[in-house]
Amino acid sequence: MRTLLVDTVPRDARNRGAINLGQEIVRECLGADLCHWSEQIDCDPYDLVGFNVFYPMHLLNVAPFLHRNQPRCRTVAGGQGLGTRGILGDLVDDLYTGELDGEENATEIVSAPVIRDGKGVIELTRGCRMRCGFCEYAWGREYREKPLELVKQQIDEMVRRRCRRINFMSANFAGYSRFDELMEYAAANALQILNSDHCISSAHRLYPWLVYLPRTIKCGIESFDAAKRAAIGKPISDARLLMTITELLKVANHLHFYLIYGLPGDDYDRWFAWLETLAALRETWTSREVNLFGEGYKRHHKNVRFELSITNFEPAPGTPFAGYPEVDFAAKAEFLAEWGAALVRLGFHQGTEVDYVNCGGRFGRKELSYRMLMALKKGGPELGAALREALPHGVGRSVSDAEAARFLAYV
Repeated sequence: MRTLLVDTVPRDARNRGAINLGQEIVRECLGADLCHWSEQIDCDPYDLVGFNVFYPMHLLNVAPFLHRNQPRCRTVAGGQGLGTRGILGDLVDDLYTGELDGEENATEIVSAPVIRDGKGVIELTRGCRMRCGFCEYAWGREYREKPLELVKQQIDEMVRRRCRRINFMSANFAGYSRFDELMEYAAANALQILNSDHCISSAHRLYPWLVYLPRTIKCGIESFDAAKRAAIGKPISDARLLMTITELLKVANHLHFYLIYGLPGDDYDRWFAWLETLAALRETWTSREVNLFGEGYKRHHKNVRFELSITNFEPAPGTPFAGYPEVDFAAKAEFLAEWGAALVRLGFHQGTEVDYVNCGGRFGRKELSYRMLMALKKGGPELGAALREALPHGVGRSVSDAEAARFLAYV
């Protein structure tokens, strides 16, 4: 059977050298040809056309390909962007929400490594054992790990091919059950590990190995309110969080924290208190000294940087938080005004004002694109028409208010 695999990533979002491992696994499994959704393709030689959907917004690029190329063969779609249930309406014949190569290997992962532009990716785990209540990635998917013996063989293959820059693909790298043994083997082979995203709950396992990791560490804290962290499945006390940050900064110098605005019942006073704590912590690497002319100046013994990215709460279907209220954007506007002023006052942002464009991290989606995303996640009988007719030319990396409004008019 001859198969065509269509990449639905926006045309301006595919960085040179980026590796979409899910796409590569499916391509290898099916022996598929690859193309991008924006291309004109003769589909007649193919028995199957499949769409690789990594994020829900990529669904908007399925309809333009179908309209342009009109494949007469069977069509399917699969990938993380479909969420916990199919939401493609009547655009394709079948939906595949699991892993295409998972049926014969239900208890372990055997995917091959991928090398491109001197960088390699080894798939390490699927799913996530943390089961945070807001996260659709952890719900409806079984957690599995690649056996360490196979990982070592794949590292050996990478080294033979002169590739020592490796990303171990995992939702929680330090959560891998044999993490210490893996790091020992990686260190013995002088690997440059590219993983920078980690779960804060497992960050303590990084401490002995920080010198082998990037100096930028990214962690999902989700909330600076300890009670809310416990409620969503991350029971990390303030004392433990502060200790974790302090330990990470013994080697790392840039900590990037992911936060979620709109979690029900969050205490934002605690967020502002933590900003003060982080600002004071950064000052511990700064001393005030006097030069030969008696002028005072700051001396930075270590350039410590905190980056705080805020995303919007998404009560996704299939998770324990499904059905909770969506983000109140009037309340969010008031919060962001106060938050931006605090970032400037405490030196986290250089300038006089912080907005969606220059915040240095992110402030979550604006209201219309958020409503659009939630409509895609929920699905429904109107979705097929909206995907076909609202945006006939697909979308780029950013969705404008006009595009979002046009889509929402259909749903």
